[in-house]
Amino acid sequence: MKVVVVIPTYNERKNLGPLLEALQEQFAGMNHDMHVLVVDDHSPDGTAEVAEQAQRSWGNVHLLTGEKRGLGVAYARGIRYALDELAADAVVQMDADFSHDPADVPRLVAALDGGADLVIGSRYVKGGHASAEWGTVRRGISSMANLGARFIAGLYRVHDCTNGFRAIKSGVLRGVDLGGALPRGYAILTYLLYQAVSSGARVREVPVTFSKRAEGESKLRLGDALEFFANTWWIRYDRRDRFYRLAAGGLSGIAANVAAIVVLRELGGLPAIAASALAIEISVAYSFAWRHFWSLATGRPAPSPALWRFVRFQLASAPSSLLSLGTFAIAWALLGLHYLVAQAIAIVPALVWNYFVGERLLGSVWTGFASRLWGLKT
Repeated sequence: MKVVVVIPTYNERKNLGPLLEALQEQFAGMNHDMHVLVVDDHSPDGTAEVAEQAQRSWGNVHLLTGEKRGLGVAYARGIRYALDELAADAVVQMDADFSHDPADVPRLVAALDGGADLVIGSRYVKGGHASAEWGTVRRGISSMANLGARFIAGLYRVHDCTNGFRAIKSGVLRGVDLGGALPRGYAILTYLLYQAVSSGARVREVPVTFSKRAEGESKLRLGDALEFFANTWWIRYDRRDRFYRLAAGGLSGIAANVAAIVVLRELGGLPAIAASALAIEISVAYSFAWRHFWSLATGRPAPSPALWRFVRFQLASAPSSLLSLGTFAIAWALLGLHYLVAQAIAIVPALVWNYFVGERLLGSVWTGFASRLWGLKT
């Protein structure tokens, strides 16, 4: 198997030479065709010169240069080059600053040999550790970023979503869109992982120790952290345009819910519980209509008749609708809150349920039940 270790660099002159030497030592004991691709963003400190010197010493070192446009762009450029120009069967991602131990590379590749499609050097599984030299702030940022990636992007089963020490088979990478509106910063790590998991890739986590960088200063800045969290939201929905469309649909659905209960209560004179229940149902129907409209607008073919899709959508929405109605009853009948306040509060747990559970779990369970029921009727 031909394995290319892709290392993005910017001002890593002091670290790169020793790192390449350490990697060559590890390669000597591996039964694979091992290569290194240094992706340098025109470092002003002469990092590329170190890579060029290494090329003359070892025939398995390659250099790819380009403009500095962020970690995400560098990784995408390097992965494409490794696949298309170097014909890699697998790619290893790692940092240039010794925060990732070269001695762990054989373990990651061995996990690929064992049947995994994507292997993560994990700090957050048994046996894994973050640097003991990290301060409280750095540990907090790392933990928050990882939790954000897991729960915002829906990668619940992966313990370490943000470590850039990975081994990935080429078949997985060829299925990832490495063009278009890629994250330019650290969110590329979550993006690649999300795409792999969505395609059904077998993911394995190998415990590693993440060390403090050997030389130089960390490239991580506050702006990088903000960019990471902003991008994690749209990664969950595959594309920015889809995220914006769903966000607009959700906000207008909430508006429809609140407007409906006011009309039903004030003009229709319905009891509060009945008005709340009907308002919830109106918002569900509105959400279905919104999605149906956008499917038509984008030219996507309907997978089944509209009536059948509406039944499935209703069943998938039933748990959150009941949760919302129950919350309204508690807030209005037991706590004595105004019906509008109670309805607004009742929307919150339904949104949380839909985001973390309904979309991925109960949707499939309920629609599977509906499919069997529909089959009995037809």
